[in-house]
Amino acid sequence: MFAVFDRYGDVETTGLGEEGIFYQGTRFLSELALFLGNSRPLLLSSTVREDNSLFTADLTNVDLLENQQVHIPRGTLHITRSKFLYQHACYEKLKICVYSLQPIKTTLGLKFNADYADIFEVRGIRRTRRGQTAAPVIDGSIVTLAYQGLDGVRRCTKIAFTPTPQRITSRDCRFDINLASHEEMVIEVVVTFELQGNSNGTIAYDRALASSIDETRIAGGDLCLRPSN
Repeated sequence: MFAVFDRYGDVETTGLGEEGIFYQGTRFLSELALFLGNSRPLLLSSTVREDNSLFTADLTNVDLLENQQVHIPRGTLHITRSKFLYQHACYEKLKICVYSLQPIKTTLGLKFNADYADIFEVRGIRRTRRGQTAAPVIDGSIVTLAYQGLDGVRRCTKIAFTPTPQRITSRDCRFDINLASHEEMVIEVVVTFELQGNSNGTIAYDRALASSIDETRIAGGDLCLRPSN
């Protein structure tokens, strides 16, 4: 498994189209984009640990408008975005902090999709036939995207959110952000990849991160997690 993100930590469908999270030669996640209100946040900085085990981005908001007026000035919110790969999943934590003397009310959204393109398609080879995309399933705070390949193998991408979003569909979700001055909120997203239902479940973010760093150190840093250019 490996991932190619942009500097924001997003998986975008524009550009060369090479971004995504790949598992067993297939792209199980082809889009994952973060929004504050209806706008993409501003990038402050992003980095990958030297052992390639953890991606971190620092983001803030642009001027967020309401009724054609600035509702939340630029730089009021700070988002720390941390994500890593472990076993058959991608773990992500979003920490939203308010640097305002006034309470803040807005939304945070995530768009997502899975195209199940194989690695050769991503490199530009066209296929004459493809498998069947299954109807997405929403169960509480979990969205399941699935695909039945021509090889007869069923591939699933499960996206789980904590806490449960106020709005969730098969392509996106929205969280209400209602924070007092200097208050913070944490959102966790776990994207699990399954072949024929082979998942053994996931563990808590902090425990998974500690295990990932330990195993990456032992393996010599072979885990491939890097931002795209």
